[in-house]
Amino acid sequence: MNLKELEVICELTNFKSFYDAAYSLSYSPSAITKYVSNVEKELGIKLFIRSKKSSELLLTPEGKVLINAMHRINNDYHYLLELTEQFKNSYSNVIRIGELQRYGNIIEQEINTSFLLNNPNVELHMVKMVARDLMNLLLAGKLDAMYIVLIAEIKIEEYFKDQIENSDVDIIYLGSERNMYLGISEKYLPGKTEAKFHEFRDFTFALPFPKLLDIHEQKALGFYARMASENGFQPKTMNVGGQDDAIFRLAARSPVAVCTTNVPLVQYPGIKFVKISDWKGCTNLYFIYKKSNRNEMLRNLKKCVLNYLEQNPPGEIPQLICN
Repeated sequence: MNLKELEVICELTNFKSFYDAAYSLSYSPSAITKYVSNVEKELGIKLFIRSKKSSELLLTPEGKVLINAMHRINNDYHYLLELTEQFKNSYSNVIRIGELQRYGNIIEQEINTSFLLNNPNVELHMVKMVARDLMNLLLAGKLDAMYIVLIAEIKIEEYFKDQIENSDVDIIYLGSERNMYLGISEKYLPGKTEAKFHEFRDFTFALPFPKLLDIHEQKALGFYARMASENGFQPKTMNVGGQDDAIFRLAARSPVAVCTTNVPLVQYPGIKFVKISDWKGCTNLYFIYKKSNRNEMLRNLKKCVLNYLEQNPPGEIPQLICN
């Protein structure tokens, strides 16, 4: 098994079929089939289910176990390459930070702003993705740090267990967010800056993450469903990327409510942010990095994180939905 074969097989799990993978990865379907066959022959185990009835790309039970080990090897290899580059450029002024697709990242913005003020020559590259993809980039050395938000009932060590096991990842708890705001058109709920959840029964809730089968998104969506059920209605939802501000143009003229745990610093024409006064949810915010990362800019960013925590002690980590 060579590293190219390993890398291709790891990438395959992101696609529905060999054909889709071949098209996106710029390989011929026969080349991908050959890579998979070579690895399966060497291991003596089938990794993927072949079926004439379906073209869907499915792992065998053994493949589901082995693919996690393959991802770790692939990530470690890319991290080795990245670490080598860091040794060559130990005084680089570039730092790459990941964050979730959401709006109103107040704590992150405060820390990053402090960092930029103290390091005016830094090149700050921000990457927005879902949590597990960000962790894969971090483990592969393609991110220096990331900010992650999880609802309080999910323990972050369990959420990332299959990714960070036996790694040198360090997780710092930054605080909790107990509020929820909805960005709506100024023509709705006139004069109100706070409202109860039932007052939004006729709105479509725009959630700032893609529609995935991820346990975090499932639980977040389920919380809206529970709140709506308690108030006697079925919620209408839509999933949007937190980096796409176009949703606010739609919300300015339609009964769409853009969900955010903080009021964004950016102002959007025709939009106001209304706090849900009876919101019961709670999310926890974390800063994550690899302890072995020798990037000088990361050391400077960690100083800003610690300074923020000294000025804003987060207290205990909530483990359940806040009331």
